[in-house]
Amino acid sequence: MDTVSRWLELLKLEDLGFSQAEIVKELSQKLGCSERTVYYDFESRADWQPVIQSVVDSEAVLLKVVNRYEQICRQASVRLLTAANELAQLGALNMMLKANAALFEAAVLPEVLACVPRNMVFGGRYVFTPGGLNKARLINEEIARISRVVIHPKFRGIGLGAYLVKETLPRVDAKVVEALAVMAKYNPFFEKTGMLRV
Repeated sequence: MDTVSRWLELLKLEDLGFSQAEIVKELSQKLGCSERTVYYDFESRADWQPVIQSVVDSEAVLLKVVNRYEQICRQASVRLLTAANELAQLGALNMMLKANAALFEAAVLPEVLACVPRNMVFGGRYVFTPGGLNKARLINEEIARISRVVIHPKFRGIGLGAYLVKETLPRVDAKVVEALAVMAKYNPFFEKTGMLRV
């Protein structure tokens, strides 16, 4: 079995809920490779997993991941409700917490960090890969984001919002300031402040 097939088998076993130790033992026996080889696959997955996921239908992969974490949460919630002692309940809560954190990293965080315009402008500098939380830190350090500009209704329409943004931009301690504007096509608010549309 070639390397790509081993990686796919690793992901399949992981999707079925096997632990890292169980996967290492299973694959080393099944494929006749050393356990160290499989452990190295785990260590280097940030390099190979995006390539594998780009070959297969990424939506289907994401759906399987989300379904698996939801299944783990359901099992943990049943254990939480039916457990007789507090230690078992704490274990179930811990399992739910880990599944939710893994789900966030697998499904939510890539969506947040996969801002296509940002990656077009910066040549993929901020492209997220699973396990690549250092990219999130890099974004937090180098990019400031304008989420909302809210002006009291009495003072709308006189350019106050654009003035506030224009005066604030030079004072921001970040290399880049970005704003995602849904209505930018109809109201070029941020362009009035000197920002560039991407």
